[in-house]
Amino acid sequence: MKKLKSIYMIIGIITFMLSTAIIHTFVTYIFHDFSLTWLPPALSVTELLFMGYAALYHRFYSWHYLVYTTLCMVLTAIIYITPIFALQSWLVASKNHILIISFWCLLCGLTWRNVWQFFSQYIGLWVYGDKKPPVERILSLVDDFQISTQQAITKLERLLNLEQSILVSDINSNSIYFSYFKNNYSVLLLEEIEQYINNNHNKKFRQIRDLMSKNESAMILPIYDHHNTLSQLLIYPKKNDGSLYSNEEINAIQLLLKKAQVYIHYETKIHQSQAMAKSIAHEMRNPLSQIQFHLEKLDDIILNSQLPQNLRDEIQKGKNAVQHGSQLIDIILHEVNQSIISQDKMAIFSIKEQMTQIINRFAYRSSLFKNRIVMKVSCDFNIRVNDTLFDFIIFNLLRNAIYYFDDYSDSKIELSLDAGDEYNELTFTDYGPGIEPQIVHRIFDEFFTYQKKGGSGLGLSYCKRAMKLFGGDIQCQSVYGEYTKFTLTFPHVKQEEQLAPPKIDVVKTPSPERLKSTHTISANQKQRIALVTDDNATQRALAKLYLESLQFTVYEAQNGKEAVEIVRHHTIDIIFMDVQMPVMDGLKACTIIKETHPTLPIIALSGESGEDEIAQIKSTMDGWLIKPTTKQLLQQTVLKWLDVDSLQAINHINTPKPQINTIDTL
Repeated sequence: MKKLKSIYMIIGIITFMLSTAIIHTFVTYIFHDFSLTWLPPALSVTELLFMGYAALYHRFYSWHYLVYTTLCMVLTAIIYITPIFALQSWLVASKNHILIISFWCLLCGLTWRNVWQFFSQYIGLWVYGDKKPPVERILSLVDDFQISTQQAITKLERLLNLEQSILVSDINSNSIYFSYFKNNYSVLLLEEIEQYINNNHNKKFRQIRDLMSKNESAMILPIYDHHNTLSQLLIYPKKNDGSLYSNEEINAIQLLLKKAQVYIHYETKIHQSQAMAKSIAHEMRNPLSQIQFHLEKLDDIILNSQLPQNLRDEIQKGKNAVQHGSQLIDIILHEVNQSIISQDKMAIFSIKEQMTQIINRFAYRSSLFKNRIVMKVSCDFNIRVNDTLFDFIIFNLLRNAIYYFDDYSDSKIELSLDAGDEYNELTFTDYGPGIEPQIVHRIFDEFFTYQKKGGSGLGLSYCKRAMKLFGGDIQCQSVYGEYTKFTLTFPHVKQEEQLAPPKIDVVKTPSPERLKSTHTISANQKQRIALVTDDNATQRALAKLYLESLQFTVYEAQNGKEAVEIVRHHTIDIIFMDVQMPVMDGLKACTIIKETHPTLPIIALSGESGEDEIAQIKSTMDGWLIKPTTKQLLQQTVLKWLDVDSLQAINHINTPKPQINTIDTL
């Protein structure tokens, strides 16, 4: 700051001294011309301006910006002044001076911006190496804030040559800053605070200076919500090159945040809601697992007793209800997160096979509900989709239609396929209450719900975006009181794409012969050992129950650190690992284990739903089961990763066909 102030003062002094030396000495001595001797005293005003500016202000425009602005202004002014000199004689002779001046002023006002922008492109290219100066590039980021706050802030960091900045939402823990901005300060700069301390020994400024220096913060900007209440702070470090934040940068960032603060505020609210939803979902999975564990124990007891079959049927209904609840958690979390999977995660599937699997996997509250779904298949075609996302679309349509099954006893669902010339179609017809005509056009709007209490209104809008990602679309037609028809259109899959094998990591359903195998482990066959790692005892007990029914010896660990130790001292064939655990999480434990046991299969047994968490699981572990898992899905996983001939399949599996999860599910 002192260096910059000195430079401004020196420029003012040099301007006056050079003009004096050149005009008073050189011009008068060589040319004997004394007519310009008035100029140095006039230029002394620049000395006053530069020195006064440096003494009074603490924010300075960068030299690049001053040169850029000056050149733009001079060249633009020349465009308008040149015609005046060219037509000077005509203007003097003319008597309509007021009319001419009015016309000239109007012309300047209408065209000044366009002329300025014309010159600014070339001057910006010369001064900055880019047609857009940094200020314009900063202000253009407002559109990025509509997409992602973090993405926009990252771009801003690159423009300002910064290390990572911090967006702080917890104002209470930064109360000292809050009190500063409460006095209507618009920005907090470390250099300005230093100046305030030099001018008056204010204790509050010293505390702010010490806190900013401790956290290596150079600039802090406030962000306000729609009630104009301070909600967040954007904290910037010092620049990588050690330079100060220029005045034009500060003004541009302030204007940018003022325009984008509503997007930042609502994105923060959404993230808070997502975090709350994840927390609730995590807590709900534990009691569901407990219920499922006790139902499995009851099932085993009844199997070995002479109790009536209807009691087993009731237990099976309880299991179905648990799976239905778990499936609803997955769907709701997916709606809340609104995460769209990228194009590179898509593969080619037969829609007939995919629809059959989805219908069988959906967790119905009653087996009678499944009988009310009719699939009319006269053809088949391939679709290029992400199977997880496609499952969600059909699950969402099924859930919405089945919601009315209790109130409309005659309602049913019809599914049909049609291979067309331009597009292939899947028609989903729900013969329920239908939708009122004035409502139909709104059902794909976000946060819009119809006749459903407690719905988020995100499901169908998410389905719309997902179908657009697939290159298709989803449309709705409805006759109120008769039916609602959803038409899903898919583009034709090219022949060369069909030849490429799908790149997916899904547990394939083993053949019925394998699932129903009753082979026992012979004396010379190796005893299989599994490790179940979870900080929740019920989750471990449920997985252990399933694995022991497959004749596994099961070790248990409460956290990742214990799992690493067990693997070091025992031979393990397969690991089922939770992700979020105390002491050491599952991802870190997996990384450590893979360093010494790269071929040991590690399957995530988790309830994660965030896009980032899912990506980490898929990149670190070999597979993924959502908890509470089912006996059949866990068995399928074992059959996939281990030598099936050495395993004893469960000889009394009566697991219902409806399932909800695959290794790649939500």
